[in-house]
Amino acid sequence: MLDNSRTLKNEYKISNNKYKSRNQKILLSTKIDYRHTIWCAGLPEKSSKNIYIGLLNTKKLSIYTEAKIDIIHYKLLDNESVNKSSSLHLVKCTGCYTGVNKNGHCVISLEKKYSTIIKSKVTNKEDENKKKIKVIDQMITDLIIDIKNLVKEQEIPSNTIHIEVDKDEERNNLIDNILGYSNSLSPSSKWLLEIYRNNKCYNRTNYIFYTDGSLKKYEDRVDMEIGWIQIENEMETHKFNAKTKSWPSSTRAEIIAILTTLLVVKKHSVVNIYTDSKNTISTFNSYKTKFSNYRSYIKLDNQIVWELIFKVIEILDLKVIMHKVKAHSNNKWNDKADEEANEGRDKDTLLLIKNSYSKHKYQLQYYGINIDTNPRSFIKKMNDIHIQKDFDNLNRNSKFSIAEVDKKLSLKIIKEKYQKKGITMSRFRNFKDHNLKAFNVKKLMDELPTLENLKKRRPDLYAENLKCIRCNEEREDLKHL
Repeated sequence: MLDNSRTLKNEYKISNNKYKSRNQKILLSTKIDYRHTIWCAGLPEKSSKNIYIGLLNTKKLSIYTEAKIDIIHYKLLDNESVNKSSSLHLVKCTGCYTGVNKNGHCVISLEKKYSTIIKSKVTNKEDENKKKIKVIDQMITDLIIDIKNLVKEQEIPSNTIHIEVDKDEERNNLIDNILGYSNSLSPSSKWLLEIYRNNKCYNRTNYIFYTDGSLKKYEDRVDMEIGWIQIENEMETHKFNAKTKSWPSSTRAEIIAILTTLLVVKKHSVVNIYTDSKNTISTFNSYKTKFSNYRSYIKLDNQIVWELIFKVIEILDLKVIMHKVKAHSNNKWNDKADEEANEGRDKDTLLLIKNSYSKHKYQLQYYGINIDTNPRSFIKKMNDIHIQKDFDNLNRNSKFSIAEVDKKLSLKIIKEKYQKKGITMSRFRNFKDHNLKAFNVKKLMDELPTLENLKKRRPDLYAENLKCIRCNEEREDLKHL
């Protein structure tokens, strides 16, 4: 161990304990070459315990000016193939609890001050199943030490930081990525999370749900409610109900109820869902074959909810079997689910659906609201609304604002007259049909050239005391005719 000078040989000397990072902090002076792929690792926020790894997805200027950076998420393979002395084996994430889908990628935002650029060699390899993986020539401990050095002890306990490996935990993140809530109402995610924890505690892998949705129309609004019952051995184990909104239809309420059932089951489970909606079952069975491309997908009503259902099935590796129940057949569990849906009407829990896992690059929106219906029918409805609004704003139509006049009934009578003669409201086959419409509209608006109207238009020609030329007794107005 000693050399001729009686000093310790170099191979037995202990090097300086100070760790020298092989990675690079993200500073204003950091040179970033965007001609190559740049791998980063970091924490989403100061309270996070998981280190996330991925490809830098932030533009060059924003990386220096913004406090956050985006990465295309890559999952670290399980601990059996990764240890402290091995390289990092990564596979691209197809959708997780933390990431948000952007242009077909799972994207996670990281705090720039808690992130580092990985400066090790990255190679492409294939696993036993010939699935493409990325291999980074760096130890796990290197990354953990680098991130710990970026974090102050009083902000985050450094001993709690670790690299996230693909796990079944943090179901609440998955729920929060799919369901949103209004600020004024209490969230129902806690309820769903409690049901999931109970199912996980009892290690359930086979599930039976009876689901139902309810739609109730009022004069000024439409309410949608959902509800379901989970049973086991002919006993009720769990129940859930809530209120939802946007794009109201009874079918939408049914499929949102189905979506929430999938959020409370364990991975690799078999889920049997009983519903009385035949339309829901037929769309579910034909979704992958009929709506696989964007052109057919965009024409589907409730497209976002359907895509979320199949994304959750993919993430959790579920086998879902749909069963038809005859409505109003005195099936006690179906009746119970119906009661739960009706009970959701009085609850203060409001579910909103987020479009977090879409594989498509584009989503039609109207003033920031995702259009979750056939765009052609949506544009047609919006055009009808704008036409009706312009119609109502005309001075000649001000009489329709009077409470005694029923506008809907008046227009319905005119429409029925046309239908009896085979005439549509929007298309006319000849001038005769067009003139008939003009006559009926003028009669509705009290704009026919009666003597009373002519007195208003030309008081210089028609004396005020003129009466009906036929009876010469009463004033000639629309009521008199």
